[in-house]
Amino acid sequence: MAEKYADRYPRAVACLMDNLSGLTAHLNFPVEHRERIRHTNLLERTFGESRRRVKVIGRLPGENSCLSLVWAVLDRASVGWRGIDTSVAGIRRLQDLRRQLLGPPELRAAG
Repeated sequence: MAEKYADRYPRAVACLMDNLSGLTAHLNFPVEHRERIRHTNLLERTFGESRRRVKVIGRLPGENSCLSLVWAVLDRASVGWRGIDTSVAGIRRLQDLRRQLLGPPELRAAG
């Protein structure tokens, strides 16, 4: 693709090639998860709901009230996140990704 379009759209191809790993990161996850994580709509909706609630309140009196609000929004939003059926291979893939990102469990506990 890059070779085919580099002459015609050099800046667009350069942008894609510079960000290719980020654009394809969702492919590292199990197939059954990809449809839900390939876009940021869940995050955008959650942030939008938090902003909407803060506007109604006007001002949060402290850190605990902010954390409580965010927790409530995330708790309510997470109901829609459930329902992803995961195969045994998918669970193994998630465990491998977790180890790649965070290291072995014994190292995390010590740090």
